[in-house]
Amino acid sequence: MDNFQIKQYLERLNVAERAAPDLAFLKHLQWQHFLNIPFENLDIARKTPIRLKESGVFEKLISRKRGGFCYELNGLFGTLLRSLGYEVDFISASVYSKDKQRFGRPLDHLALLVTLDQVYLVDVGFGDSIRQPLPLTGEIREDVSGRYRIVPFDYPEQPLLLQKADEAGWQQSYRFSIQPRLWEDFSEACVYQQTSSESHFTHGDICTIATAEGRVTYSDGGFTLTDTRGKRKVEITSDAVLQKRFQEYFGIDLAFQQLPKPA
Repeated sequence: MDNFQIKQYLERLNVAERAAPDLAFLKHLQWQHFLNIPFENLDIARKTPIRLKESGVFEKLISRKRGGFCYELNGLFGTLLRSLGYEVDFISASVYSKDKQRFGRPLDHLALLVTLDQVYLVDVGFGDSIRQPLPLTGEIREDVSGRYRIVPFDYPEQPLLLQKADEAGWQQSYRFSIQPRLWEDFSEACVYQQTSSESHFTHGDICTIATAEGRVTYSDGGFTLTDTRGKRKVEITSDAVLQKRFQEYFGIDLAFQQLPKPA
């Protein structure tokens, strides 16, 4: 990623200036990524193929001000971090499904490990999840999205487990490996997530973005706003209102209008 692209990316994140590749700047970049780039599957729902090529993902996320899912969001963010001087590894994770009571496929999720004073899990592509670097040591970190930790997991290929706390205790989010991967290693899994009926990305529009106090999510044809007051729904009365809300909440111009709607 060249200096001009780095400048464009930082502008997209609303980051005023480039700083030294330390933990403080990493935290800032991750926080700003959550606030400015949505997690969404709009291309998948419209059968527009997603390919893991840096130029194409950059054009979508940065130039066209869209969002994406883990392979795009973490893939491009990892590339930015490397260009800024961070030591970054792409890693494979398998997401836990509460409904199915099991973990997903290998390469189910792309996340990042960043090595500074210690190794941190960094993830801007998992929807409503931790918004700061998380040590692999089991230390608990908390932010507006909840409380998190990483613990050992008895599975040779993916021996670490990300957990999130709720009223019932610590819940499984995903298990992961520390083995470095290449971005292109996720290409086959990326196609699977776009095309398989087993993928939750192929069952309607999803778009969500963090706010300072919570989150805005579009799914099942409606918006949910979450903040310190709890959750509330926003009524959609027409296509014009839908387009207005997408622009307001996600910064996405439904050029979406020019694409076939999902079946």
